[in-house]
Amino acid sequence: MNRMSARAGVWATALSVFVVAPVTGQSRAPAPAEFASLPGAPAPEVAVADWLPAEIARRWSVAASRIEVDWGDTPARLIARGSRGATLSGGATDGWVLTLPADGADAARRLLVRVGVQSPMPVAAHEIDRGSMIGDDDVRWTSQTVWGPPTPAADDPVGMQAQRRVSTGAPLLAPTVLPGPWVRSRDPVEVMFEKGRVTIALRGTALADGRPGERVHVRLEDGRRIQGRAIAPGRVALDPGGDR
Repeated sequence: MNRMSARAGVWATALSVFVVAPVTGQSRAPAPAEFASLPGAPAPEVAVADWLPAEIARRWSVAASRIEVDWGDTPARLIARGSRGATLSGGATDGWVLTLPADGADAARRLLVRVGVQSPMPVAAHEIDRGSMIGDDDVRWTSQTVWGPPTPAADDPVGMQAQRRVSTGAPLLAPTVLPGPWVRSRDPVEVMFEKGRVTIALRGTALADGRPGERVHVRLEDGRRIQGRAIAPGRVALDPGGDR
């Protein structure tokens, strides 16, 4: 009888260890956050607010950090909900259609969102008068949202000419600024005439400003007036039949 009591005591002790062990932390089920990080566990669902800019960045081949989204009057709860089943269409301009499936109390929705890209932008560091040539001190580079798909990087405006008065902070882009004249009125110019292997260089005086590729009238040293195109600083190419 004593042997049976001893065996019962051993089994009771073992059972108590088995039951208490999980409470002491030696063996416990993982919490939900830990479960998500276990190998093979499904990835947590991404919120619409994070999924949409990442998806557009992938389609436009830009960094997601550069994507700017204007949600308009979209309710905050729809932006914060999960993105499973969401689709995007459009994108030729700055407008995208976001379609969200029904989710609980929310019916399926189609939302119009505006999307742009943060891009480096040269702006006027101070007021610039019309006709002024843009120098380093006239330009300040900033980041601005350009709505719609990515556009080519803005040209460096240094060396260009202001076509109108520019206020402080205004973008220095065409047609506000354009390349400065290669030929200036009343400046001496070289007039080039080519025919086959023959090249003739004449000298004259420009009668007007001429930007790259623009037509300009020139008075030659013998008094004749001709018309050509500005092809380089201080140089004009004679148009065929341009002798006037």
